Amino acid sequence: MLRTLAFVLCWLTCVASAQATVLLPIKDRHTHLDASQVLEYRVGEPQQSWPWEVAYRAGWRSVQGAGPVMGFDSRPYWFRVALANFSGEEQLLMIDAGVPLLDKLDAFLISKGRLMRVWKTGLLRGVGTKPYPSKVFTFPLSIQPGDEVQLYFRAEHQGFVQFPLFITNMREHALTQSYDKLQMGVTGGVFILAGLYALLLFGFIREPRFLYYALFCFSLMASAWILKGYAGSYLFFPSWLSGTQSLLSCVGLLLLALVLSTLDMYRIWLTQRQRRFGQGVVALILIGVLLPWFLGFKHGLFVMFGLYSLVTSLALLLVFFFISRAGWLQRLYSNAALGFLASCLLLFANHLGWWQQGWVTDYLISAFSALAAALLVFALAYRTYQEKRGRLRAKRQVSEGLKRYFELYHNANEGLFTSTLEGQLMAANPAFCRLFGFDDFQIMASTVGRNTQALYAQPNERDDLLAQLFSHSQDGVRKDVQMRRPDGSSFWARLSLRISHREGKNRPFLLEGILVDITESKEYQAKLEFLTTHDEVTGLHNRRYLMGLLESLFVQREQETGTDYLCFIDIDHFNLINEGGGHLAGDEFLKLLAQQLGQLKAERFSLTRLSGDEFAILLENTYVDEAIRFAEQCRKLIQDQKFIWDSKIYSVTASLGLVPIQPGSHDASALMALADAACSTAKRQGRNRLHVYSDLSPEMRKYQNEVAWVARINQALAENRFVLARQLIIPAQGTGGGHKYEILLRLLGEQGELISPVTFLGAAERFGLMPAIDLWVLKNLMAWYQDHPEELAKLEQVSVNLSGESVGTPKMHRKLQQILQVARFPMHKLCFEITETQAIANIEATRAFIASFKALGCRFALDDFGSGFSSYGHLKELPVDWLKIDGQFVEKMDKNPTDAAIVRSMAELARAVGIKTVAEFVANPAIEAQLTKMGVDYLQGYAIHRPTLLSDPLLLGLPGAIAVAK
Repeated sequence: MLRTLAFVLCWLTCVASAQATVLLPIKDRHTHLDASQVLEYRVGEPQQSWPWEVAYRAGWRSVQGAGPVMGFDSRPYWFRVALANFSGEEQLLMIDAGVPLLDKLDAFLISKGRLMRVWKTGLLRGVGTKPYPSKVFTFPLSIQPGDEVQLYFRAEHQGFVQFPLFITNMREHALTQSYDKLQMGVTGGVFILAGLYALLLFGFIREPRFLYYALFCFSLMASAWILKGYAGSYLFFPSWLSGTQSLLSCVGLLLLALVLSTLDMYRIWLTQRQRRFGQGVVALILIGVLLPWFLGFKHGLFVMFGLYSLVTSLALLLVFFFISRAGWLQRLYSNAALGFLASCLLLFANHLGWWQQGWVTDYLISAFSALAAALLVFALAYRTYQEKRGRLRAKRQVSEGLKRYFELYHNANEGLFTSTLEGQLMAANPAFCRLFGFDDFQIMASTVGRNTQALYAQPNERDDLLAQLFSHSQDGVRKDVQMRRPDGSSFWARLSLRISHREGKNRPFLLEGILVDITESKEYQAKLEFLTTHDEVTGLHNRRYLMGLLESLFVQREQETGTDYLCFIDIDHFNLINEGGGHLAGDEFLKLLAQQLGQLKAERFSLTRLSGDEFAILLENTYVDEAIRFAEQCRKLIQDQKFIWDSKIYSVTASLGLVPIQPGSHDASALMALADAACSTAKRQGRNRLHVYSDLSPEMRKYQNEVAWVARINQALAENRFVLARQLIIPAQGTGGGHKYEILLRLLGEQGELISPVTFLGAAERFGLMPAIDLWVLKNLMAWYQDHPEELAKLEQVSVNLSGESVGTPKMHRKLQQILQVARFPMHKLCFEITETQAIANIEATRAFIASFKALGCRFALDDFGSGFSSYGHLKELPVDWLKIDGQFVEKMDKNPTDAAIVRSMAELARAVGIKTVAEFVANPAIEAQLTKMGVDYLQGYAIHRPTLLSDPLLLGLPGAIAVAK
């Protein structure tokens, strides 16, 4: 009795609670209602509860938003809704719980306070438990006019819980189901066909990207079937295929295919490090595909969400990277991939309860997914089209290449041929036939036949080449060989051979070769090799050969003792023959002289030509008296040699230097320098003589001292250790308007001392260093005036000495002009001093130099007048402005009447032709007074002003001030 009472109370409570729910009216037969918005739900009841056990309990809440998305919760969820038929006719309805992924779902129908029907279904209970064959869980319901029913649902799921509820009449439900199946069938058919097409292409072409696209298409359709419920709507599908683990694995495979396709699409744009990073992402996705089967749906979903987030971020970077790079296809692909991944993330967010599901989510995800897949397949198709065009283009290029090869083969200047390893000639181009004197291949093949070995000058040459090819496994060999024609003549050729490895059984190897005639090249090479050690004119050995011979002799003397001598021969006045008869006459004379010297008999005698008029003789194992006697014999032979050219008789002499080769010598250059020094000493001593080198010789010590100065001068130029000084030039009568002085040169020594130019200028002139010194002086003087404009303002004239080599070289003229143009110096204040000896020695070059710089405004002084040729007539030919009387006549003129008379005559001559005079080396007041009385215009010397550095202040004023400056 108590049990019956309790059941009645519960039933009454259920009825009262059901009446308290929101009532959903059905007003016409075209019913299509979204019941999700009026659902009430509660959570946490035991799994075996009944509607009347939960209906009266507190905790029922209304659904907020578009539909109930509960997120992850393994507890049972209860949902309820009430329906009332106000249409006036019976309603046949279909209740759709619009989510296919629920483990268990119980539905309870209550009408007029009675439990009318119970449905128990869900994925864990099997596809056969569905009340109606549908992609989701569908419950058929019939409501009579005026009736009111209550529906209770209990849902359980290990993953996320969603429960959208839709109510439609049976006819519209059937139409909607048909439309959805048609849409899914068309879409699925397109992507399945695309996947099968990609697999077919992969089978033919073996390109991995087709396999990636096939995997993408199949994974996309499998994911859609499971997510939409189609995989669980047919009995013949296994139950595990429609589960959530299968869904996550398919989603992972979809992401894997997309990443692999992207890496393939952009492989030419990615660095090696980026490719390795992409491979790492692929490995992570493979792990994510397997994890849902071990971790469960919830953790697997979070792993997959993380992977999709990572790949989406990378896709976003890819889109930004290709905004202005690559082609339209790459940009389209990157944007499609980003859209697809963003849609997938929206789907994850919806199922996780982060974003409520609505029509935007469903349709946006479907649209983006379909668009992305279509674009990706389009990219595949377009890329395939491009490759097809590329293959056709390559085929045409191969055809054209074969045609060009045929033309090149027959028109090539090189001989091309093919033969068997045994020696039978199989093919040859016309150039090859012409090399051996044949008109065409047929004639050559009939003549040579199988014996191509006969084409080699050395019969075993061909066998040696084949042995090299096989023994060393080389791709080819190249060698210069001597070939032989059938008429017996031979020629040199560069032969390149390779073995043609032909595919297939029983197909013989062939020998392919290229033959180039290098006879002229060989002759030229032999000539060059000859010229490297021989003189072209005389045929004697040259300087290089002599240097090598000396080096070998040094090594030999370390093993055995011996006395050796090196003799240098310099022809005196050889230029007379060149100028009188031309260079052809000079060459003929040198040939005759080389022939005559070569006929002299001496043991271990080596004659070489060093340069134009210089010869050297190396005498090995010779005593000093024998060496001197042989050298004198050479000198006498040259002296007695009469050379007749063009009916003219020429006779020359020679200066010889003899140097003993000391034990322990190792430097050939130093030895030759000593021999050259001995030869130069013989020239200075009067020519036509022999000088034997000795360390005690004053001439040799002087020469060695000058050679040592060459290095010091070069170092001083490099380190900028020259110093400029100046010495005043004052008018003999009256006072001048501004400063006049001559620029002098000093060398700053290693210890800081100032070295006079007398010490080093001789070496500089002898070894051609004066032009470099002249450039240094002028360049630094101009720079000093730019830094001291006040000195330039006080300046009336500055005199700069120039060497004869600078005056006589046009190249130096241009360099000097460039320095003056850059400095923008007032040219009328600059005076160049040229010594009389230098000016008269090359008067034409001097005249050209003076004319060139006078056009710029410069002045000129003839320095050391009277010390050289002393030809007064040359004053008319040289347009100089100043005449500087040589100091050797001035410094003692107060004690030597002859010097005074010479100075007076020079002053009168200069005054007659309108040239100002300057007397150098004015040593005392007496000479100063005497020069003033003679009418000399300007004075320079220690009595006037002792030279001071250019950087020191210049003391000027009354004679007392000048005396202070002395």
